[in-house]
Amino acid sequence: NDAFAEMHGYASEELIGKHLSVFHNQEQMPAVEAANRVIQEGGKFHGEMWHIRRDGTPFLAEMHNSLIRNEAGIPIGMIGTMRDITERKRAEEALRDSEAKFNKFTEAAENVIYRYDTIQNRHDFVSPSFETLTGYSLDELREDPRGLIKRFTHPDDVERVYTELNEHTNRGPGTGPISSEFRIVRKDGSIRWIRDTKTVEFDESGRLTIINGVVTDITERKRAEQLREEALVEARTTQEKLQFLLKATAEVQSTNDEHQVIKAVAGAVRDIGWESVEVVLFKNWEVVDSVYLGLEPSEIEFLVSLRPDPKERELRYGEKRAMFRISRSYFIPVEERAKHGVDDPLVKSHRKKQ
Repeated sequence: NDAFAEMHGYASEELIGKHLSVFHNQEQMPAVEAANRVIQEGGKFHGEMWHIRRDGTPFLAEMHNSLIRNEAGIPIGMIGTMRDITERKRAEEALRDSEAKFNKFTEAAENVIYRYDTIQNRHDFVSPSFETLTGYSLDELREDPRGLIKRFTHPDDVERVYTELNEHTNRGPGTGPISSEFRIVRKDGSIRWIRDTKTVEFDESGRLTIINGVVTDITERKRAEQLREEALVEARTTQEKLQFLLKATAEVQSTNDEHQVIKAVAGAVRDIGWESVEVVLFKNWEVVDSVYLGLEPSEIEFLVSLRPDPKERELRYGEKRAMFRISRSYFIPVEERAKHGVDDPLVKSHRKKQ
């Protein structure tokens, strides 16, 4: 017909009596001959076949051909339909290329990317990093999506997480993303902190249908926050102990007996619970007396070696003199703490070298 002829770049009258080879080049003919054998043996053929236009441009066509026989069963012709699928194939190839690139991206990504169908209770997509984060396989997730997610959410967080999500989705279409931070229990029993940022989709009736999400492991950030909080608490505790130390030594502030001063300070140090400490008393930036509690001789020697000379000491501690004055002549200079304990980095470093 005219459409068949135009597809190949001809007028229909030009093709009357022409051999099928006019529609194919030499490279395509073996496949054409194979298709003809299938038709002769089975009576029909359905498949894809490369053709060539009049100007030499190749194109891919989908063929549906059937053999025509006369009343005696002798083949007398062939009838068929053909559709140019070149653009469709290009689109499919582009889609495969895009999917391959996306898969490479998700395989390399540390974050977990997912798309969850709430109606079918299945994930349309979950990135492979899910297995690294949770310790569970993607097959285990596919077997019981809703149940597994609830099981590996930390029991102390699960009610809060689901309540936040339900309250958010109850607002209906148009609601924005929601981000939650909570703990999960990995398959091996270890605990990780995650941030789960979701966007939601609804159907025309307002029913929740899709949850899209990106999950980030924030365990290290949470640990850093905890360490900072502990450091602040410790700093506040240390300051309180220093205040107690000053009050406890108030009774010797008027004495010029260095031994009495250092004895009172050492007693106060024991009272506030410092098990390992260096207490040093200065007069005119020179060491007058010192007391060491819970330290080995080599550690004491090491700490003594770190003492600055009087001029450097005056520069380092001069501004703190008023804060830690014991009397007009004596005071205890400190920087961050009034102790060098067994947990002090300097002492730890020294002990490793022994």
